Amino acid sequence: KITTVQFGIPSVTPKVWQPHQGPVKALFVGQIGERKGFGTLLEAVKALAPHVTLTAVGPMVPTAERVYAPYRDLFTWIPPQTRDEVYKIMQEHDVLVLPSIFEGQALVTLEAMANGLPVIVTPNTGAAQHVTDNGFVIPINDSGALVMALQQFLQDPVLLAEMGNKSVQVVKPLTWEKYTDAITQKIYI
Repeated sequence: KITTVQFGIPSVTPKVWQPHQGPVKALFVGQIGERKGFGTLLEAVKALAPHVTLTAVGPMVPTAERVYAPYRDLFTWIPPQTRDEVYKIMQEHDVLVLPSIFEGQALVTLEAMANGLPVIVTPNTGAAQHVTDNGFVIPINDSGALVMALQQFLQDPVLLAEMGNKSVQVVKPLTWEKYTDAITQKIYI
């Protein structure tokens, strides 16, 4: 038998959305490299700059600085941070984008939702089942689909707040207590 047990989410106060003006502030959190689809994200940001800005938080794979050097003016890089610092950074952004090619289950997507952000993910993030009307699921390696998703936020800034608020509701039932109970029941029964 195989049983899926969902991760829990942190107990955080979600972002309070204000009327949106200016560029859409996209956030990427994770190891910066092709496994996480970072090149696809850069292509989308390049197509939409300056209307979309990008902040990337996390370690760079050894080849990343060289590979992404031509795109360095398209994103702000922040080295790895504590979880609390990442949550503060999340609150300063509009959408989490994680176009991963390969992933188990990216806890960062659930953390972003708990913080009140809509998400743009691929089916390969392990989070697609949590993305209904609170973000977009796009195919892997498809910068065009990512551009189209980001354009929806540019055309309708209210959508960011609506989807962000829905994200909080989607993940609200996911607690670490429920995770612990489910693991305990599955292991010891």
